[in-house]
Amino acid sequence: MRPAPLRESLLLLLAVASMASSVIFIRLSELGPFELAGWRLAGGALAMAPLVRGWGRLGRGAWVRAGLAGLLLGLHFVTWVVGARSTSAANASLLVNLVPLVLPVLLVLLAHESIRGRDWAGAACGVAGVLVVVGANLHPGGTAWGDGVCLGSMLLYAAYMALGRRAATLFPNTASWIVLVFGIGSVVCFGSGAAAGAPLRLPPPAEWLWIVALVVFP
Repeated sequence: MRPAPLRESLLLLLAVASMASSVIFIRLSELGPFELAGWRLAGGALAMAPLVRGWGRLGRGAWVRAGLAGLLLGLHFVTWVVGARSTSAANASLLVNLVPLVLPVLLVLLAHESIRGRDWAGAACGVAGVLVVVGANLHPGGTAWGDGVCLGSMLLYAAYMALGRRAATLFPNTASWIVLVFGIGSVVCFGSGAAAGAPLRLPPPAEWLWIVALVVFP
């Protein structure tokens, strides 16, 4: 039985509110992008770890897909931190949540799914909106660079979603997929940070509040 429309609307509202909280916690934190993204993913993996099962039965293809998904997700979180701090909170939240704009194209290319005409029409309307938002900031002192980073971060997340559409079904349960992908993403963040000369350290006590908030809400 399908959920009642009111319940669906409330769930959508809760999801949007949770996602929108991300930019707030990111701006309150003083950790660098690699650190914050890495600890956020590590915390998410740790929270779901007790629910993991069946990794020993995974085939090589599942491990390869999880590795690629973890790479995309790690890069998404790093660039999202950079973008969220480089433009207005409203623009950042809007742009990074526009995954439905490009997901139809990626589902066709990566998951070989057929897409309905109204989905393409909705994506076209969304693209027009993005052009308006970013175009309005193409002036000295504007936030076009930050908007562009958020847009690139959204593309990375959309690619992760499209790849995971079928790859996640190779795993015994959702937690098994999430923990492995989040764990790989965390290693990608910390490894990229080390390569860029960013410090690898335990966050100060005050920063754990924002890390936990990022794990729990968005």
